[in-house]
Amino acid sequence: RLCEILGRSAAELTGLSPQQITHPDDIAEGMDLLRRLNSGQIPGYRLTKRYLRPDGTLVWASLTCAPVRLETDDAPRYLYIVEDITTRRQMEEQLRISEARHRLIADNAIDVIATLDLAGRYTYVSPSVEKLRGFTPEETLRQRQEDVFAGASLTTIQAYFNRLRADLEAGRPIQNFRGELEQRCKDGTTVWTDVSANPLLSPDGSFVEVLGVSRDISERKHHEAELRAAEAKAARLQGEQRWKVALDAAGHGVWDWDIRTGRFECS
Repeated sequence: RLCEILGRSAAELTGLSPQQITHPDDIAEGMDLLRRLNSGQIPGYRLTKRYLRPDGTLVWASLTCAPVRLETDDAPRYLYIVEDITTRRQMEEQLRISEARHRLIADNAIDVIATLDLAGRYTYVSPSVEKLRGFTPEETLRQRQEDVFAGASLTTIQAYFNRLRADLEAGRPIQNFRGELEQRCKDGTTVWTDVSANPLLSPDGSFVEVLGVSRDISERKHHEAELRAAEAKAARLQGEQRWKVALDAAGHGVWDWDIRTGRFECS
């Protein structure tokens, strides 16, 4: 199996030193561990290193070394156990790159991206939270739901997490959340946000975390309020106009009398 891992025959390996088949960047660490083993500083060691195959490819290996002393030996022998971990290292590297890529996206997003535990506490929050609420990510991680959400929004988000915990405990399908929530800002004001929350589960169905995204919709809410005010004013003016048309058509005289001045005006 060792010949298969290293891509060499037993005859090729015989007589070679470990340094001759080890990646140059990994030689020093192995030599230092061997020196400490020979001096009695450590009873053995485990090392992750790279071997070089004859075709130039690399093999990642987990190497375990322990001394073996026989009565007939003047010098110590060493027992090495080599495990090929190339595939595992490749998967770990791909995962590391993927995590770094997603963290880069989250750290530079305009929307606030966060992860939360089952109690609704933040475990990660993107730097954009400071622009939204004025709190740094570090400050936000220490906040409770009561510190984040205002008014009825607090009741809404607490109800969602209560339902999420109950569904997980009962084995029921879990639901995502989407709604408009009012969040507290550091300067004492509040900001309206569109919030989505998506629970993430592991392959075996156990809870991992809640992925949440918050988007500032305060400008939209402001425009909606202006639109409602304009519609109300238009409806009021329309009602007054209808009343005037009705009076004109009726042919009746209508007047207002100000009892303070004794004057009246005709309509």
